[in-house]
Amino acid sequence: MRLQNGTVEAAHTAPYYFFGKDETFALDCAVPFGLNSRQQAAWMFEGNGMALMREFYKQYNIVNFSMGNNRRADGGWYRKELHTVDDIKGLKMRIGGFGGKVLAGIGGDTAEPAGRRHLSGARERQDRRSRVGRSLRRRETGLQQIAKFYYYPGWWEGGPQLTLFVNNKAF
Repeated sequence: MRLQNGTVEAAHTAPYYFFGKDETFALDCAVPFGLNSRQQAAWMFEGNGMALMREFYKQYNIVNFSMGNNRRADGGWYRKELHTVDDIKGLKMRIGGFGGKVLAGIGGDTAEPAGRRHLSGARERQDRRSRVGRSLRRRETGLQQIAKFYYYPGWWEGGPQLTLFVNNKAF
C-alpha cells in the first residue's frame, strides 16, 4: 500500500477495497446487512467507531477521517427473475469483499472479469450488473436490454462510508 509507506500522502476511498488485506477495513465502509449511512455516521461520531478505527489504522501508518458516503447500493439488473435464495446459485455477479464472501456462501459466483468493467463484460460474463450512484444508473445505456430484471436495494452495502486516509508522517 503506497499510502502506508509514504509514497502517497493521502487518499479518498472506500476502505472496503482493502478487505483482502484485512477484513477489518470493511467496518469503516460497509458490511452486508449492515448500517445505513446515518447509522454508520452515528457509530463513527457518537459510538466510539472513530477511535476504534484510528487504533486499527495505526498499524498501516494511516490517520483516518470520515469523508462522506454513498447511498445504499442498488441490487442491480439480472438476466433472470429471482424468487428464492436458490435462484442465486451459480449466478455470476461482480461483488467483492465481505459481500462476495456472503454471496459465495449461498452458491453465487463472484468471479470478476479482468481489467475495466465495461458493458461488454456484463454481456459476456455476468448474470447481474450494477452501477454506483443514481445519476450513473439513469445515464447508463443498455443495461435494461442486457438484463431486464432490476432489484433494489442491495444487501451488501447499506450506505458505504468513504474515508480520507492520510499518511501518519504527512499528517
